[in-house]
Amino acid sequence: MMDNCLSSIELIELRQGGGSLASRDHARVCRRCSALLGAVTPRVLERQTALFASLREDTQPIQRLIENKMAAEKAVSKSRSEVPPVRSRTRTRTILLGQYLGEALGKEEWDLGSLAEQAQVPTSLLSAFCNDVFDLTHRSDTEAVAKVLTALADDPEEIARGPLWESLLRTPGGMIEATGTTEMVAGSSFAGVSEASRESDLFRDQVEIDESETARKQAAELYLADVLAAL
Repeated sequence: MMDNCLSSIELIELRQGGGSLASRDHARVCRRCSALLGAVTPRVLERQTALFASLREDTQPIQRLIENKMAAEKAVSKSRSEVPPVRSRTRTRTILLGQYLGEALGKEEWDLGSLAEQAQVPTSLLSAFCNDVFDLTHRSDTEAVAKVLTALADDPEEIARGPLWESLLRTPGGMIEATGTTEMVAGSSFAGVSEASRESDLFRDQVEIDESETARKQAAELYLADVLAAL
């Protein structure tokens, strides 16, 4: 069989697309010639290597574009995952005591007169509360506020700590500061005279009202404490 095999020249001709019909027919049936014909020679290997290198150079820009696109998509995906969730723009409604009383009086169960009668407070004072007017500085109306809340609400403490507190934070007033001499302050401390009377009689022209934000908040805290104590 080997004596009838194709020569190197005939194999080269077949590799180059030439050769006789007999050579091609022989290569189809001869395993040795078929293997030699399909074997990669050093020259063919060199040509293939050069071709592959050329293809890599031609496709490098495309490969870089693909890699850049994949990197960009990965970065976008990561940035989206790191973005904090959007906070809801829905805010808790702040209700003042005047609003709370207005809504209650808007119902069929109550009107200004009936609520004032039930709470045993003057109608004019209840009307002031409906307009968020309170005596923040002297706290002369805390008991009346407590009576209104007790008559109106199932949980008056909740209303005091909620709508009333919000109203107090917005109410003008502050803390009383005595400007008189030490002797006058000491002279006011006699038995049987309330603190309010001492402030009114002895310090009428010798007090100042601190209406700073800190003082107003302190006054609001004292007002709320008096209301809670009266509930």
